[in-house]
Amino acid sequence: MTVRQVSKQCGLSVDTIRYYERVGLITVEKGSYYKNYDQQTAETLFAIKRLRLAGLSIEEIKWLLSIDVKPTDLSQKQINSISAIIDKTLDRAKIYAKEIAESQLLLENMKNKLITVRNEDN
Repeated sequence: MTVRQVSKQCGLSVDTIRYYERVGLITVEKGSYYKNYDQQTAETLFAIKRLRLAGLSIEEIKWLLSIDVKPTDLSQKQINSISAIIDKTLDRAKIYAKEIAESQLLLENMKNKLITVRNEDN
């Protein structure tokens, strides 16, 4: 895939994809005239997008992606570090979910008020 194709598939800008490549989050195979983004790279980009939305830093994501081993090959220290990052991210995700739910409720109340005003004017 070209960078534009993978951009559309992942919902990331071309500039963001190139940035992720520059900072070492992804590696891309160079073809004759352009870089070839494979499906695995697209899946990695999608995961990076989700992890960024969950609040992980580039460094945290880079560290998590660099662990390309079986969980049984990890040291206890690595397992503890990964667990701590995941726990922190899950806590943030719960807060974001609560805030989004509250925002949704606020917007629904505002819309109901507008509908009521519109109905009263008729």
